[in-house]
Amino acid sequence: PHVTDRAAAQEALEAAPDADGQGRITVTLPVESPDVAFSQLLGLGPEAEILSPPALRARFTAAARQMTTLYEG
Repeated sequence: PHVTDRAAAQEALEAAPDADGQGRITVTLPVESPDVAFSQLLGLGPEAEILSPPALRARFTAAARQMTTLYEG
């Protein structure tokens, strides 16, 4: 899924270091707000790990816990 416009995605990929040993890359994306970032990035599910800001990472952690409770509950 696309979570940002092509230009921003291309810029983030060009600035990213090479993939790590597991094939992952770290990118920095400009976002309108933490709320917008949450709604856009949530659709990536386990394909993305939010590293910062800490408050946004905590929000994803809480959402993951809620989903786990819902589906395993």
